[in-house]
Amino acid sequence: MTLALVGLLVELAGFRPAFAEQDERPMDAIARLRPLAAVLVDDLLDLVESDLFLAWAAQQRVPLAVFAGKGARRGDTSRLRARGIEFVEQPLDAAAIGDAIRAAAANQWWRRPASR
Repeated sequence: MTLALVGLLVELAGFRPAFAEQDERPMDAIARLRPLAAVLVDDLLDLVESDLFLAWAAQQRVPLAVFAGKGARRGDTSRLRARGIEFVEQPLDAAAIGDAIRAAAANQWWRRPASR
């Protein structure tokens, strides 16, 4: 349900949403789709905590936007923001989604040094 709502908001913001296939790894979906920005819907995803994934995304120059989920109260939000990765908190609307996608596509977060 969450993905459908985010997809609708992405469309309303003027972009075309694309999704991973069932059982497709996020890295494989990103490589297949080559999106303007990869949107990770829940910051509890292992990928958000994975330095390996962030290093891969940086190497591939994949713009990232992470949408607040159940884990938004954790300290990872500051870690993501320090890297320059867009982090979008509730409430969400089409304008906020559009702004986040445009910001993610433009900021080239992979050029920033990773802070610990």
